[in-house]
Amino acid sequence: MKKLSGLVLVFLVIVLFFASCAKVVVPVQPEIVIDANNLASVKDGSVLAPNSIIGFNWTDQNGKALKCDFVLFKDGVKVEEQLEVESVSLKVTEEGNYVAEFSLSGQRAASSKRIAFSVNKLYEELYHSNAGRLYVEDLSEAFTKYAGASPVTGVRFYRLGSNAVPGTNETENVRERLALIDSDDDGVYDQWQVVAAFAQQAPALFPSTVLTPYGTAVIADTAIYEEKMEVWNLKIIDGYNPAHNGAKLSYNSPLVFATVGFDLNVPHTKYIGSEPDGAGAYDGHIMMLRERYNSDNKPVFSLEPDGIRALGSIKVNINAENVANFASIYDTRYMQICLSYGENFSVEKVEFGNFMSGMKDFTSYYLDEENRVLVLIRAFTNEDDETAPITENFASVTFEVSADPAGARDVAPTIELLYDTGYGTNYLQLFKDSENKNVDGFIIDYTPISLLDS
Repeated sequence: MKKLSGLVLVFLVIVLFFASCAKVVVPVQPEIVIDANNLASVKDGSVLAPNSIIGFNWTDQNGKALKCDFVLFKDGVKVEEQLEVESVSLKVTEEGNYVAEFSLSGQRAASSKRIAFSVNKLYEELYHSNAGRLYVEDLSEAFTKYAGASPVTGVRFYRLGSNAVPGTNETENVRERLALIDSDDDGVYDQWQVVAAFAQQAPALFPSTVLTPYGTAVIADTAIYEEKMEVWNLKIIDGYNPAHNGAKLSYNSPLVFATVGFDLNVPHTKYIGSEPDGAGAYDGHIMMLRERYNSDNKPVFSLEPDGIRALGSIKVNINAENVANFASIYDTRYMQICLSYGENFSVEKVEFGNFMSGMKDFTSYYLDEENRVLVLIRAFTNEDDETAPITENFASVTFEVSADPAGARDVAPTIELLYDTGYGTNYLQLFKDSENKNVDGFIIDYTPISLLDS
């Protein structure tokens, strides 16, 4: 018995000896390695155009295929999820800030990777540098062609529209005939109507020729905006002095012939011909106002009075419709808006609300009482957002209203967003991104607020 116990003890000693000499093998957790050499892969910090086809490719540290769970967030909201995949390819259509996350499938403490990128129209629009929110065209050649056909020349407009396909979620492109209507008979067109036939298509009418002190002229340069259409210049086609032929005459003020224009990013064409028979030629040239937003979501700063209070003061909101969304898409981190105000006003109070969703707002202002200029400043960081409700007002300013010694107000006491201050760069409307680059595309409505209109 003692001999058996001794053998067991020797055996245990031997086992312990070899166990102490053996190496403990710990499994190496796979590491997610993004394939940076693949041209289809999205890089961290990339800026892509809408409707881009994007790819994410990865392997483990040994270059072998690796299954991961993929999640895509847009502006903090999950928009795509794919589980146990070895690569991802998809289409991004909407503008915004995206984060792609990859984690090892089926592992609790899995390693993960994050790639942040944005989708916007900045680079896309660089290829359309000759287009913008103003379309200018010289029509003198067409008007010269039809000058002798009739006293009046008409311009008919068309645009690209779409119709729903019954029983589906799809649409089909159609050409819409547009009629220009002068609803109040003041000589200026003010409405578009979509009509079915050429005979119903009221055109913009112009004199085929115009008699000037220099000779016979025709319509030349026209300008189309969102909210109006103008004639800028005439062109001499038969001058009293032959040297005048081909010269252009500019209107002192552009001649507004319509208080409606084109919607942004919608292709238009036109037909020019003599009236009333309509004989002429269709012009297939595409006319379009372009921007990174549409007419219904423009980022616009404007002034909005909030009523005159009984104690002789007026509150003005700096409304910023669609500004926060556009600013987020283009990584805007600094905004500076400048106000000027008349001698009847003095700044009583400045209020800032929670403006940018998902970001921390820092606000300040600078008051130049001598020049009567108020500079309003907002900056944004990735810190936790404030808890207050989001407001579309960039800021609200309360002004005290005073009278002159005689008890009467100024002829035109106004508050307005500055256009050209003459005070240097400190009083410019300014927008900067996270790399301190200028951000363009914001619209400033310079329409002033007049105390006499309140």
